[in-house]
Amino acid sequence: MSVSSLLEELRKDRRLREEFISEIMPDVMLRIAVDRDLRISLLRAIAGDVATKEDLRELEKMLREDMRDLERRLREYIDKRIDEVDKGINKRIDEIDKGLNKRIDDLKAYIDSRFESMDERFNVVERRFETVNVRIEGLDKRLDDLNKYVRVTLIAILTTLIATILVPLVLRVLGLIT
Repeated sequence: MSVSSLLEELRKDRRLREEFISEIMPDVMLRIAVDRDLRISLLRAIAGDVATKEDLRELEKMLREDMRDLERRLREYIDKRIDEVDKGINKRIDEIDKGLNKRIDDLKAYIDSRFESMDERFNVVERRFETVNVRIEGLDKRLDDLNKYVRVTLIAILTTLIATILVPLVLRVLGLIT
């Protein structure tokens, strides 16, 4: 088996790869422990990937700047969204206010027209009462006139009665007639 075919098999089969590593690992570890140049090469390769304190400080500084920038952008976004929501709410309130004002105006116009109609009806009733009052006053005058006629008639009846009954009676009592 060639090296390339062995590598191909190791890439394909994970279990085979793990077995191969466990077989060669003790030899690799012994070789690293014995060979100083190999250890130095490994440390140099690893040291390139290891971060220094200065690297960490720079990373911290960058992260703080990124966090401040992110905070600033987040605040701007939140402020913008709040403004948009506030505008939407204000717009909706204005629409509701206009709708309510229109409904109030319509109701007011309806009530006013109903009151005008009631006023007209009251005017008709008032005119009828005035007509009835005029007729009652006419009846009062007629009753007064009738009352006068009745008094005059009673006086005339009494006078007639007195003249027809009392005068002969008085004349009889006086003996002037028999």
